[in-house]
Amino acid sequence: MKGVWVMVLAGWVSLTLTNSSSWSGSPVHVQLITSLPYDFNVATAIIYTGAAFELAVEAANNRYAPFLNVSLTMLYNSSHQRCEDISAAAVVTLSDYYYRHRNKANSVYGLVSSPCSEAIGTQSVATEWDWLLFANGLAQDDFLDNNITPTAMAIGGTFRGYAVILLRILAFYRWSHVTLLLQTRTQTTFYNLMASTLLDRAKGENIYNFLFSMDCYSFDNAVPQSMADALDYASKRSRVLVILSPGKTAVDLLLMAEDQGMGNGEFVFINIQPLQQEVYGKASQFDHPLPRYMKIFRSVLVVTYRSAGSELDELNQKIADRTKLRYNRTYDNGSQPLDSYAIQASYDIVDLFALAVNESLATHQPDAEWSGRALAALLTDRNFTDLTTGFMYISKESARFLDLVVFGFSTKTQTMRQMGKWSVALRELSWTNLIIDWPTKDGQPPPDLPNCGFSGLEGDCVHAATVTLLNILLPVILTFGLALLFFVFIRKRRYKSKKKRNWLIAQQDLATRRNSSDGNSWTSGNANWKGKRVWTKSVTMKQLPTEQCFVFLDLLLKPSFKMLHPNINTFFGLCLPENRAILVSNYCKHGSLYDLYYEMSLDWDFKYSLLSDLIEGMYFIHTTLNMVHGRLHAKVCLVDDRFTLRIGELNYHHIVSYLTKQPPRTINYLWTAPEIIDAQTRLSREGDIFAVGLIVTSISSQEEPRRVQHPVGCLVDIPAYVPAEIRLLIERCASDDVQSRPSIQLVKRRFGQMEPLNGTKGNIVDRVFARYSTYTATLENAVRERSEELKRERMKCDEILQQMLPAFVLDKLRTSRIIPAEYFEESTIYFSDLVGFVSWVTLVSPWTVMKMLNLMMAVFDSQIAHYAVQKIESVGDSYMVASGIPTRNDQHAAEICRMALSLIKTFKDDGSFPSGFLLRVGIHSGSCAAGVIGTKVPRYCLFGDAVNIASRMQSHGQGSRVHVSSTTAELILPHREEFICVERGVIPIKGKGKMLTYWLTAP
Repeated sequence: MKGVWVMVLAGWVSLTLTNSSSWSGSPVHVQLITSLPYDFNVATAIIYTGAAFELAVEAANNRYAPFLNVSLTMLYNSSHQRCEDISAAAVVTLSDYYYRHRNKANSVYGLVSSPCSEAIGTQSVATEWDWLLFANGLAQDDFLDNNITPTAMAIGGTFRGYAVILLRILAFYRWSHVTLLLQTRTQTTFYNLMASTLLDRAKGENIYNFLFSMDCYSFDNAVPQSMADALDYASKRSRVLVILSPGKTAVDLLLMAEDQGMGNGEFVFINIQPLQQEVYGKASQFDHPLPRYMKIFRSVLVVTYRSAGSELDELNQKIADRTKLRYNRTYDNGSQPLDSYAIQASYDIVDLFALAVNESLATHQPDAEWSGRALAALLTDRNFTDLTTGFMYISKESARFLDLVVFGFSTKTQTMRQMGKWSVALRELSWTNLIIDWPTKDGQPPPDLPNCGFSGLEGDCVHAATVTLLNILLPVILTFGLALLFFVFIRKRRYKSKKKRNWLIAQQDLATRRNSSDGNSWTSGNANWKGKRVWTKSVTMKQLPTEQCFVFLDLLLKPSFKMLHPNINTFFGLCLPENRAILVSNYCKHGSLYDLYYEMSLDWDFKYSLLSDLIEGMYFIHTTLNMVHGRLHAKVCLVDDRFTLRIGELNYHHIVSYLTKQPPRTINYLWTAPEIIDAQTRLSREGDIFAVGLIVTSISSQEEPRRVQHPVGCLVDIPAYVPAEIRLLIERCASDDVQSRPSIQLVKRRFGQMEPLNGTKGNIVDRVFARYSTYTATLENAVRERSEELKRERMKCDEILQQMLPAFVLDKLRTSRIIPAEYFEESTIYFSDLVGFVSWVTLVSPWTVMKMLNLMMAVFDSQIAHYAVQKIESVGDSYMVASGIPTRNDQHAAEICRMALSLIKTFKDDGSFPSGFLLRVGIHSGSCAAGVIGTKVPRYCLFGDAVNIASRMQSHGQGSRVHVSSTTAELILPHREEFICVERGVIPIKGKGKMLTYWLTAP
């Protein structure tokens, strides 16, 4: 059921036993518990391995009955879809199972750990409970640390096993310089863990007195440049490339390596795969390459797993049928279940566990606890020849060696063929009769160091490279020197023969865009000149410029260099390539006013700023320069990157007219004053004022102005939303009466008297800063209010968290995610449950159960707040409290006893609980360890013998009574006026033998 912890129990069948005739006691309950994900992207998930576990349990019961009863319990939560969820819940789930179900006499327990399990947590509980700990997936080195987990068994193999085999291959061929190419984004962690293991083992291994120089480079297979950089990096430091990626990526790397010239026979490519499955890649992916890639594929070796159980057709069929029936999963054609080391290891774990227990029956005492350490010692450093799946060897480090094979390319069949294998029985790497056809000149394996070194300029190649380099550089240097001398000579002659002109721009200094097919025609647009971006305007000249033309241009362009004003677009000069003339001016990022209209919506602050810039620029032209623009319209009003309006093309019409030998271009009738259009009179200041009126209209409406059809007074249509002051200015400037138009001085004065809508004058920068100040003040108030609100919510959150975890744990979690466990020499632990709860639950709805438990826990939680105790956890009707933990105190026993008597009385007197329930309490004092388990939903847990005895006190107690151990009774002797301890007598306690216990009552 999704979202609920599920326990799957495999039954047992009684048949015959072959090696347990000396056992005369009751059947031994061999209980295997798995902490594996249900449906997750790992090979050990239940949907893949569940069928193998179940069938192995059935086979073990058939083989060892009636002396062994083998059972299987699968603990998982089908809603977990991430390793973090599984890791956080693993220890909590195991602890709940341990305290609820470990009451069966004559039982032996084994635990199968998941790659997603919290490593330290599962190893700790296995060591604490002395359980065998199995791994059915590839295990890392720390899993087999005997100081941490003396009961661990890596039946699924180890990453170290893969690494040792690869290092033996490298040592066999005398390859010491190696580069690991690691794909960063994959669906599995195999390649990352393989890389770290290889780097560690390469430093420590000394195979055949051979030392390795190994490095790792990570690449992103989704970025071709990243793959190319990885190949380039590897080629500069080694000739052996170990590709740690799925097979598809390895093939892509090979194709790219061939294109980069690495298919010359000098390089070796080794691909490591955990399994020959589609998710990783089969050796057959390298079969039948294109002819042009044949040479580089001959340099490929593939190291992968090959199961000896693939020949077990009947068992494979049973696992496949059970997997389809129970887990709705089928296997592809040509794929067998036992091809996966995880599935084979899952079957073998049950076989080995039952075998070890069976062999221990002759020497095991019927009433004694089973030891996981003793069983692990029985399975270590041993060959197993009679297992269902075939031969197995478990090393002294409790690790199984997997069957690995080496594939190489056969040019005869153009396929990957098995060239070698690691023999588990012989513990050595052996090679077949097939010979690898290396693409080197002599057919031998590529050397570790090339003749010319990794750079190509070492060893024998140094002298040859030096001679070749000199032969190339000397002619180049001589040619460059002669060309430089000739260039200097020509420049001096040109400088002396021509007068230096500031306005003349050299063609080679101007990098301009071209758009014609012959590449000789310059166009108007952007260009680069002296490191700055400029705007160019190109015209065609009727004839090449003469000396007389240059003299006239000196006079004509002289005023243009005086036009230095923030609101006038700067003119830089002319470039005269061939029959073209290019006018070069300052580049304005936002283009003309028309471009700005389409780029953004302008508010009135922005519009006032643009109008101010326009009037300031025209004031400079009419007064300081004493000139007339004559061609003023919106398209020559440019806006730079600081949103400053600049008036452009000033004096352009005179320059263009002279260069093209044509009269000025036709006037723009929309922007030109009517008296100039009708009478073709000279350009005038009044005409410029008329254009200013139209531009003001255009800025106000952000569109092209509309001329009135039958003018009477104002010649332009003014939108109704234009402010009254601006409307009056437009009417005066765009009047049909020339004499009534104001001068630019009057326009500037009238505009200066206007009040902007927000009361802020000045340019756009001043307006922005004024608005920013207002916004800052508002934002500070808002931030202050939000900060106070956040502080209040933080206090609420802290109050809730303090109910879940001790205060000091919260303080450490805020500064560090790692909280070390702590040992407490003196503490008292309280356990309680409800007598009659189990039978009552079957009669009522889940909602009623939840409501009653919530009420009971609320009452208990409020009661314990009056005592120096710490609530540890509550599971179902069970309630666990400790004193002396995490805050040490010497009155821990008395505090727990006071609390226990108070809870008994409260439970009796409170009429809110269903009738028939009795509170059963057990208390014990002793030492234990405490710490936070997990990173997702962390739990503060206790471990130690004191916890087990306290639980036994509760389970051996009676309803409405407090059952205490003799240790606790001795600690409360100084408090005779508060407590009365009535001797119950000596009773048998499971796992502890006989103990003297007491009933605790109040005077």
